[in-house]
Amino acid sequence: MAFRISCEIRRKRPNLDSSGPHFFDSWRFERRRCPFWWRPVRSRLMLHRLRHGMSPELPLKKLLKGEVEVDETFVGGVCERRTKFLRQTPVVALIERGGSMQARVVSNVTQKNLGQVLNECVSKDADVHTDEHGAYRNPLKAWKSHSTVVHSRHEYSRRNPDGTVSGINSCESFFSLLKRGVYGAWHHVIRGMLTSVFWSM
Repeated sequence: MAFRISCEIRRKRPNLDSSGPHFFDSWRFERRRCPFWWRPVRSRLMLHRLRHGMSPELPLKKLLKGEVEVDETFVGGVCERRTKFLRQTPVVALIERGGSMQARVVSNVTQKNLGQVLNECVSKDADVHTDEHGAYRNPLKAWKSHSTVVHSRHEYSRRNPDGTVSGINSCESFFSLLKRGVYGAWHHVIRGMLTSVFWSM
């Protein structure tokens, strides 16, 4: 469906239901008004809007609970080494084991930003699992429990005496799919459109 609409946008104005206003009207899709070089661009805009339409109504209505894994990574910046960290985008993933997941784009990885993301997405009764990053210590003092795995010691999963398993392998799997998608499919993703990419995976 998405592919068919994107192909129609390349050729002409899509034949969709015209009852009431819809977001196609904000863009001038008529062939005579758009130069030939703009057609692939408007097709990409349409695909981004379809991705945004697939996003769930989750963000502030339902908090993650139970056992929640939290981790951060940096997307982009694989070219020049000198400007790599200036062009990387920090992404925080929060995954409920056996449930839903959320991802957020943050300006930088600090205690303030991570604490704000945790307050928006994770219930206070949740058991949170992270790595040894120091920015998680103070924000997670208000949660039920906080367990860490030490990656510097090559520890990626640990079974605790109470039977629970500490680890963030689900977040690592999400990040591997995200980065492989950027490298192999999307090639270039701007910060403003990165959130819509999360829900299309």
